[in-house]
Amino acid sequence: MIPSLSNALTDAATYIAAHNSWSKQHTDVLKMATEDDFYNFFKLEHGKALSSIVKSCLQFEGLDNDNKTIGQKARAALIRVGKENELNAIRVRRYGITTEELEKSVGPASA
Repeated sequence: MIPSLSNALTDAATYIAAHNSWSKQHTDVLKMATEDDFYNFFKLEHGKALSSIVKSCLQFEGLDNDNKTIGQKARAALIRVGKENELNAIRVRRYGITTEELEKSVGPASA
């Protein structure tokens, strides 16, 4: 992740979680972030704010506009975190990640 994008992602996601609102600038940053960026962000972020930040990112998944990809990338990143070990699997389930999502094989062989 590019350091400036990392900082922008942190700032945008933290703002959205704290205020439950966002601007086009915030969503543009989140849309620019990749699944890898979200994965690294979720792995590095700790503390009480993490839960509200994750939920804020996932809320975009339910929207019917171009911001939906934000939630999809956040969900994919959480699935990766959950596949790392059983403790992480338990942790990501609180965000609606299902056992079925965690058990799916990754890669072309599963297609």
